[in-house]
Amino acid sequence: MISLLFSLCSYAQEYKAAVLYEAQGPVKEIRTKSENKLTRKKLKFMRNGQQKTEIMTLDDNGYPIGFGMNLGSIFNQLSVTYDSLQNISKIFFESNIVGNKQRIEVTNFYEGKRLSSRKVHLIYPKKSGYIISEFSDEKYDDYGNWIERTVHDKGISEDGEPGKEKTYIETRTIKYWE
Repeated sequence: MISLLFSLCSYAQEYKAAVLYEAQGPVKEIRTKSENKLTRKKLKFMRNGQQKTEIMTLDDNGYPIGFGMNLGSIFNQLSVTYDSLQNISKIFFESNIVGNKQRIEVTNFYEGKRLSSRKVHLIYPKKSGYIISEFSDEKYDDYGNWIERTVHDKGISEDGEPGKEKTYIETRTIKYWE
C-alpha cells in the first residue's frame, strides 16, 4: 500500500525542466552538436521530467524558475521568467567562484512558440559583450522539438562595435521515455 501511494505521489507532479533547453514531452536525454561554446552538449532527465544532477526551484505547474547555491567562496544563481505563452523570455545567471564574478543575461524572442532569436549579454571582469543569435531552417521531430537548425551568431562589444559573425548548423538527438 505504501509503495502504491509513493508511486502515485511521484507521478502527481510533472516537471518541465527540458523547456530550459527548448524541448517538450517525455525527454530522457538531449545530445547537441554546436559550435556555440555556451551550449550544454549532453543533458539527462528523469522519468518525471526533472533534470538529473541539478537542483531547480519550480513553479506550481512544474516549470523551472531558478536556483541559488552559496558554498562560501562559490556562489551560483539562476532565475527564469516566462511570457504569457509560457515561452522563456529571460534567463539570468550569476556565478562567483573564488572572486571570479561573471554574469550572463539571456533574452529570447519568439514568433508564436518558435524561438526566432536570442540576445546573450556576457559580463566578465575584464571583457563584456553581446552575442545575437538568429535561428532558421528548423527541422522538427514528432514531439515538435527542433533536431536541426541554422544559427547565425553576431558578436557586439559592450560599446557597440561589431565583432565576429558566423553561421553554422546545430543538430541534436533527443531520446524519450516510453
